[in-house]
Amino acid sequence: MKDWPSLLENLFLLSNLLMDKNELNRALEYAQKAEKISRKAKDKVKQFQACKQIGQIYERIWNTKKALEYFKKATKIGKKISHPETA
Repeated sequence: MKDWPSLLENLFLLSNLLMDKNELNRALEYAQKAEKISRKAKDKVKQFQACKQIGQIYERIWNTKKALEYFKKATKIGKKISHPETA
């Protein structure tokens, strides 16, 4: 997929907007799509961001088990990359 960077940015934007509107199930769908695409594109920074966002959404819907799972994924990815959010 040639246009995946702009697609990912749009998915993150939609997910963030829906989180702000407290439409968490829809926000989760977009964040999960972003994670899937970033994995296929092998973009570790976007994978980190997607996992972190998914963790935050699960935390807000009180699914602490899933939140922890995604925060651990984000931490594991974050250790492999140099990104300001991972410091």
